[in-house]
Amino acid sequence: MTALLFATIFLNSKRTMGAALAVMFLMFFIGSFWEYLPEAYQNIQYVSTWFCLNTLDLFGNGIFDDFLRDIFVLGGVNVVLIIASLLIFRRRDIPV
Repeated sequence: MTALLFATIFLNSKRTMGAALAVMFLMFFIGSFWEYLPEAYQNIQYVSTWFCLNTLDLFGNGIFDDFLRDIFVLGGVNVVLIIASLLIFRRRDIPV
């Protein structure tokens, strides 16, 4: 959904793919390496969507304690991105 949002903003496939991949890698690194940051910066983990769904607990250990919460959070992020894309798209003048 991030790529959809960037596609409506940039209207250029190369910029869209670059921005979407940059955000994906940034989210991955924040979600994976937040614990190595100083204590004052560890709240940055909540910015990353990779932190929301811990696949190691799900598939590796079979722990489904926060699974429903994680699905709702990720679904909410997707809904917000889709709504933002639609709002931006309605205001765009599409070049021919």
